[in-house]
Amino acid sequence: MASSSDIVDIDTENHDPDLTPKVIANKLNLGSKFEEWLTKQNGDPLLVLDFVGGVCLDLDNRALIRNALVANGAEETDFGNIFKFHDSTQLRNAKRGVKYAVPWAFYNSSPMVEGYQGPNREWIAYTRTPTILSAFVTSFSDKTGVLTQLYFDEFTGWFGKLSFYVTIFAYFYSTKTLWFRSINLDKKPVPEPIGVIAAAIYLIFLFTFIPLPFYDLINQRAIFTGEDGSTNIECDNSSFLNLLSFLAGLVSICTAVLLGFADDILDLRWRHKLLFPTLSSMPLLLVYLLSKNSTAVLLPHFLQKYLGGASFLDIGPFYYIFMVSLVIFCTNAINIIAGINGVEVGQSLVINAVIRSVDSIQLWHHVLSLCFILPFIGTSTALFIINKYPAKAFVGDTYCYWAGMTIAVSALTGRFSKTLLLFLLPQIINFIFSCPQLFHFIPCPRHRLPRLNENGKLEMSMVDFQPYKLSKIGNLCFRILGMARLIYYKEYIKDGESWVSMNNLTILNLLLKFNGPQFEWELTNKFIILQILCSIFAFFCRFCLARIFYDEVN
Repeated sequence: MASSSDIVDIDTENHDPDLTPKVIANKLNLGSKFEEWLTKQNGDPLLVLDFVGGVCLDLDNRALIRNALVANGAEETDFGNIFKFHDSTQLRNAKRGVKYAVPWAFYNSSPMVEGYQGPNREWIAYTRTPTILSAFVTSFSDKTGVLTQLYFDEFTGWFGKLSFYVTIFAYFYSTKTLWFRSINLDKKPVPEPIGVIAAAIYLIFLFTFIPLPFYDLINQRAIFTGEDGSTNIECDNSSFLNLLSFLAGLVSICTAVLLGFADDILDLRWRHKLLFPTLSSMPLLLVYLLSKNSTAVLLPHFLQKYLGGASFLDIGPFYYIFMVSLVIFCTNAINIIAGINGVEVGQSLVINAVIRSVDSIQLWHHVLSLCFILPFIGTSTALFIINKYPAKAFVGDTYCYWAGMTIAVSALTGRFSKTLLLFLLPQIINFIFSCPQLFHFIPCPRHRLPRLNENGKLEMSMVDFQPYKLSKIGNLCFRILGMARLIYYKEYIKDGESWVSMNNLTILNLLLKFNGPQFEWELTNKFIILQILCSIFAFFCRFCLARIFYDEVN
């Protein structure tokens, strides 16, 4: 968020004399008319909204900024995105007004400024490098020679880096407090669960982060209005609602970490793993309800004609059911694809990197999501170095539930819960493929991870059952999977009865079926590559293919 000082002294000797009005006009893509107009200015404070070099804002968001500026005394010019002010005080008030109306506009990856000396020895300054993360390029001067400039802190940039180094440091000083386990042939003990330490570091960073994006609430003033002795309080609620969403997300993540730690110790049953995420989602759902956020979904063209031409459909309470289902699925999706070195952290890193990219492209909608994602990427990168083959530590179920809940929280707070499903294609495929076992149509052992053979390679894990004991649905699933060649099975006789040995229904076993026995690092790399390819396909669907079915794609 924008913070720091509003007034900064400028040393004129440090500025590039070649930064003429023409150069600035070219940098801002505003043409020769702006160059001529800028040369004639007498030093009144100016503010230029960079709708070209920075984020490509849609018309609604441009209108929000324009209205906030005009309401605080800005004078519009013929250029549309350039505003004049009578003095620096009016400019500062206008910037504060915009900051309350559109807080996402104050993220900028380059806080440095350049400027040039105008005809009256005033300085006009602007951000040096407009990027996809910058919604503003400010350009203004002051007759007194003192520059009024917004500073953009880079807290979110080094947030992830610091969490990375702290996680590495904590690992080396905490392994003695963990218990040990080994699945390798050499039986070398490995500490577990290191995910508890990473989750603790992540939560500490988020708790520390709370005051920074919501610092402006301290200076927010309420306006008292009313008639006939009644009193109404009018204030900007958007920051409060964002704070509530942030805290609700924190509560959900904390409960997911608690669930994972309990599973590491107690080996919880699946019904508990469904119940706890449901309870964890309650804070998010209540804040979503109190914020009066939309429960409507956009309809593609081919459905609109069947629903009276409406472009959207309000599904009401079913939207909340969808949100709960998403939380439950995400919380367990990472945990289902687990058990080999690096696969849990690797898939989580890919998914969160994709979410990070979407957050950057649509920053004005996804600021809160970015706050959850950046420190997670930092801690997970450190964990991946520790957990990749050969693992120096195991992450445990704590990491799986924490990662899944963080993904769900970032999607719900960023309002892209439906888009998230595209980024979870391997997890969805794994869930559908696993359904016959998860719903016990086919016997399901507690652990279905690939097994280690005598050659040190991973091969498919198997489950044994008697076919005649399967239900009708179980027999149907078994036959369909067999005809589709998605399973390997063999029949044998035991104690005079017919038995079947079939591979467990997980995507990791499916990869082993088609590729044969693999070393652990080979299987992990293959799955991460699959996750990346699915993410690329999801990006194509979200930003290219969607244009075929929808009128507008942001």
